[in-house]
Amino acid sequence: MRKFVCTIGAVVAFAVMVASNTAIAQVGWLNPEGKPGIGLEWSLASLKSYNDYYYKMSYPFPTGALFLSARARVGNGAHFVLEAPVFLTKFEFSSPYASASESRQGIANPYIGIEFGTPGNSAIGTFGVRFPLVSEDNSSWALPAVAYESHRLLAFMHDVTQVSAGGGYRYVSRTGSGFRIIGGGQLAIPSEGDAELFGDLATNFWLQADKVRLMATFGGLVLITESGYDFGDRILLNLGLAADLTLGSWQPGIHFRMPLDDNVNKVMNSVYGIHVTYLFPSSKH
Repeated sequence: MRKFVCTIGAVVAFAVMVASNTAIAQVGWLNPEGKPGIGLEWSLASLKSYNDYYYKMSYPFPTGALFLSARARVGNGAHFVLEAPVFLTKFEFSSPYASASESRQGIANPYIGIEFGTPGNSAIGTFGVRFPLVSEDNSSWALPAVAYESHRLLAFMHDVTQVSAGGGYRYVSRTGSGFRIIGGGQLAIPSEGDAELFGDLATNFWLQADKVRLMATFGGLVLITESGYDFGDRILLNLGLAADLTLGSWQPGIHFRMPLDDNVNKVMNSVYGIHVTYLFPSSKH
């Protein structure tokens, strides 16, 4: 089995390993209208503890990930997009003979890209690259914190360059409610071995009522080029709910995400967190 595919398989099957032995840059709830601004997302992973007669293993607070993002207009109908991910993992282990606690945090693979399409109603096109900055050791530590991430999973893979492209459509009504559907591909290029192709789909629907916005999201990532795994082991899906409040240029909010994959659900209850977007003054209207 190729080294890179084994690594991908290990990520997708992370929950199985724990149970038996113990892409688009921005998510939809950050600035779904596509306006210039900056955003911060903090997601916490609620992981199930493993207990038996001899030992206990858990990943408590603040295990999760931070994503800092920015969007700036660079031309008529074009925006520069940047995303910088950071993982935070805390591990605790105890047994009748020993106990241990260790924390690790680090910067993962940043995304730089361009999005074509005007804010509001518009066809959308995206192209971007993730650069492989995360170390091999940090990549292993990041897996528990980010196993829920589907379209951004490659942000935490060691020694893998990601080239992604996609297209879709965004609709925003006069009241501010709308939807966004975007799909595409992610080419994962390891420093050694063959490249692998992933399919990516993200859908977002939101309802705007005065200053309050309610949103539902659905996303998925599937490994296309490797037939050595069953289809169910090559796909990651998740469902999300979010709410935010518009306070001038600021849009603070909360979000909740539930993985829909059996492997991930064996060790993960859900993902919850907070997010905030600051819209540049010229883009608020």
